[in-house]
Amino acid sequence: TGLGLTAVCGPANRVVGVFTDGDLRRWLVKGRALTAPIANAMTTPGYRLPLDWRAGAALEAMHQQQITAAPVVDADGDLVGAINMHDLHQESIG
Repeated sequence: TGLGLTAVCGPANRVVGVFTDGDLRRWLVKGRALTAPIANAMTTPGYRLPLDWRAGAALEAMHQQQITAAPVVDADGDLVGAINMHDLHQESIG
């Protein structure tokens, strides 16, 4: 989808980490195999955005975390979607 990240979920759709294009680059630069389990290369727990946040707060948090995309989770930590800065800027937020 061009987000630059994949949310990695455990039981009950709970986000346990994220695997980003940066994680992949770092993994490959270190000469590691693409056959390794994703748990070895993903960022845990990874930054997540709460479902009930306003878009401006999400954009500010992403700037502070120096990330361009993040999974969106409900109050239980279940994955409900993802958002990236391009989406927010396209809607003239920020």
